[in-house]
Amino acid sequence: MKTSKKRRFLFLIALWLAYFIWEYFVQQWSKTESTPIIRVDLIIIIPLLLIATSVIFYKNYKDK
Repeated sequence: MKTSKKRRFLFLIALWLAYFIWEYFVQQWSKTESTPIIRVDLIIIIPLLLIATSVIFYKNYKDK
C-alpha cells in the first residue's frame, strides 16, 4: 500500500474519531438541557464527513 493511501485512510480515521468524540461530548451536554435541542452541527458535519469518505474511497479505487 502506498504511503499516500495510508495517509488518506489515517486522515479519514482521524476525522471520524474526532466526530465520535464530538458527538459523545454533545450527548453528555444535551443530558443537562431540559429544552429541546436542534442539532444544526449535524447538518454541516455529517455531509462533510460523508463527502470526504466518498472522495477518499474513490481516490483509492482510482489509484489501483
